[in-house]
Amino acid sequence: MRRPGLFRYVGPIVYGCSLIFGCAGGSAPAKDARQKYAEGDFKTAGKLYAKACDAGDAESCTQLGTMLLDGRGMDQNDAEAVKRFEQACDGGDPRGCLAAGHALSRGEGVERDDERATAAFDKGCQKKHVGSCTQYAISLWRGRGVDKDPPRAKDMLAEYCNKSNAEACFNLGVLVRMGEPGVEKNPEHAKAILEKACKLGAAEACAYLEKHRAAMDREAEEPPEESPAEAGSAGDEPASDE
Repeated sequence: MRRPGLFRYVGPIVYGCSLIFGCAGGSAPAKDARQKYAEGDFKTAGKLYAKACDAGDAESCTQLGTMLLDGRGMDQNDAEAVKRFEQACDGGDPRGCLAAGHALSRGEGVERDDERATAAFDKGCQKKHVGSCTQYAISLWRGRGVDKDPPRAKDMLAEYCNKSNAEACFNLGVLVRMGEPGVEKNPEHAKAILEKACKLGAAEACAYLEKHRAAMDREAEEPPEESPAEAGSAGDEPASDE
């Protein structure tokens, strides 16, 4: 059975590498695997990807992990998929880092391990992989597997939001709306960021934006809270600093 949450982040990237972008490089088994995959011979493609992966082709490890995750051309095996994703990550393919990080953070196929997940995201980010950097920033924000650092997370999310990454904009909007130590809460700015995330195609951002707008409308309709000086009777003197 496919794992939709993880596949959402990995599948289109990995399969797209074969079918859309071509992935012209790689070993001879990897090239043969891509051809077999394009022809719909997933069983043979899987065997060839495994051969290429074992020979050190990192991209083939990512492809193989995705096929294992999806049960395409072979029995589904989440644990083996994660193993192949980590192998890809260690070999230098940041897509494998992203996939490994998601699996480890969700506990899919392996025991949940936030430190290993964040380390995988960090490795992918070091390769300038936007998805990995966004996830690493979220780890910094939440303090998952790494020391909590909301200001640095905000800076990283802002960088990739400025590059039109929908997920980065969504998370940046939530962070700015909520506020954190070192990150000022700013509902109006959060609204603008969430609007951008929604326009970029983040469905979660659109739903969150509607809730945020409703909350802002409610707050605008409520009378302001009385200050301590205003809370007394009409004849009371206001509070004094003297």
